[in-house]
Amino acid sequence: MDSIFENIPKVFTVLELNTAACAVLKRGFPMPVWVAGEVQRVSDKGHIYFDLVQKGSGGTQVVAQVNAVMFANIWAKVSNKFKEAGIAFALKSDIEVKFLCEVDIWAKGGKYSIKILDVDPAYTLGKVALARAKIIEELRKAGLLEKNKRLDIAAVPLRLGLVTSYNSAAYHDFINELAISGFGFSVEVYDSLMQGENTQNSVTAALNHFSGFAPGELDVIVVARGGGSKADLGWFDNKKIAETIANCSFPVITALGHQIDTTIADLAANLTVKTPTAAAQYLAARVKAFMDDLVQRETDILRSCAEALSGGRVSLQNISLRLESDVSGYFRLHRERLLAARHTVAARAERVFSRDQQFLTAAAVSLEGTLNKIFKNQRQRVQYSEGLIQSLDPVNVLKRGYSVTFKDGKAVKTISDVPAGTTITTMLVDGTFVSDVKETSPGG
Repeated sequence: MDSIFENIPKVFTVLELNTAACAVLKRGFPMPVWVAGEVQRVSDKGHIYFDLVQKGSGGTQVVAQVNAVMFANIWAKVSNKFKEAGIAFALKSDIEVKFLCEVDIWAKGGKYSIKILDVDPAYTLGKVALARAKIIEELRKAGLLEKNKRLDIAAVPLRLGLVTSYNSAAYHDFINELAISGFGFSVEVYDSLMQGENTQNSVTAALNHFSGFAPGELDVIVVARGGGSKADLGWFDNKKIAETIANCSFPVITALGHQIDTTIADLAANLTVKTPTAAAQYLAARVKAFMDDLVQRETDILRSCAEALSGGRVSLQNISLRLESDVSGYFRLHRERLLAARHTVAARAERVFSRDQQFLTAAAVSLEGTLNKIFKNQRQRVQYSEGLIQSLDPVNVLKRGYSVTFKDGKAVKTISDVPAGTTITTMLVDGTFVSDVKETSPGG
């Protein structure tokens, strides 16, 4: 049975097919064309790759997209065009751009794409300005442009959170300027990407990190980057970064390295300065102002104390003079009364002393008589006792012819103490003798 495909003369290889398709596409688009769309998923690998998309009327749903590439030499030409015009431009997601492009199919990979040849600045910047204005209006309506500004920057902002690229020029400018101030700043650095597609995620992560600090652990967050092109600054025209700044728990200072341009992040910050060095100078100046105010207050207090002491000294001197005058006057007025009172007191005292002296003399005479009687009576009693003692003295008793008999050194008191055969000792007034008892007889 005949096949409908038998008359097809050519069999293509894959490469031949892709090459033929590319030729057909080239014939359909023999000249470059202008294509407008929104940039998404930018990848800078020397050459810049991204998706160009078309969104529906709601502005969220992608209804069509095409792969795009801008080779490095074309990007350099486009960047120079914007720089010469004094316009900041960065190719990043979510901006709408009008490109001059060449429709192409990569024969080896079979991928349909467009190659960017040029950019329409007027169209692109108009869309960028509209998008920027829309973001600012949305932030304003939500009250986010003023929210962080309502936080007070500490009078002595010494504890700092620094969002920057670690070891960059911005980092060193900021840290060196703080060191020059001589104040004891404490700085925690969160290493962040400050340009490129990942700027949003990196910076918001850093801000959220510092915003999680407890009150008293941090005073100020500083977002700093060094100088660069205006296009580099465009990464901070970002709604998400601005919202995160607005919702931070601490005041945020932006120092993004440009003297003229203001980003959306700057609008949401508590304070904006032009460079990292200026941010450090502001913080150092704030601390210095506080210290100077303390010194001035100390000076004012010391001066007020000196004035008060001086005034008090004068007042005391005046009071002392008045008191001395009043006391002298008082004594002058009352001297006669005092003299009369002194004479009266002296006379009364003399009368009292005379009366008491007479009383004491009479008392002394009476006491002397009484004591003599007492001594005489006691003397008689002593003499009586002395005679009684002498009459009872054992020696005197012995002198009257009495004796004392001892047995074994003890006085014999009864006849039963000396049975026959007992040796006894007898004491007389002029000596002792020993005898043996031959016989005892009771009775008187």
